[in-house]
Amino acid sequence: MTLWRGLGVGALERFYQVVASYPCLRCGKPGPSEVAHIQAVASTRTKGGFLPRSHQGAAAFGAIPLCPECHRHAGDAIHAGREADWLEERIPGGRAYAIGFALRCLVEVVLDGEG
Repeated sequence: MTLWRGLGVGALERFYQVVASYPCLRCGKPGPSEVAHIQAVASTRTKGGFLPRSHQGAAAFGAIPLCPECHRHAGDAIHAGREADWLEERIPGGRAYAIGFALRCLVEVVLDGEG
């Protein structure tokens, strides 16, 4: 059984609440933030590559907090360009830091017993 399948009902919603409670990972604007999905979950189905961004399944847990401007509105928002380049250029520590952040949020949900 994979970790995300072992989580209880409501774990994804709690995960999104935890992510949104943090300041924007790019500019630091205080939360609540928007939940921005990133390609963060590797899979054997993709031969070690990342699953596409999704709001379902394991890929839904690949998310970081971004303010509306950094997520969608600004000319250099994550949705305005290539995600991989955006993460490396605009998030200190790049994709690795963003994935680690999402994982810490998931651990927070599991440890709180809300999952």
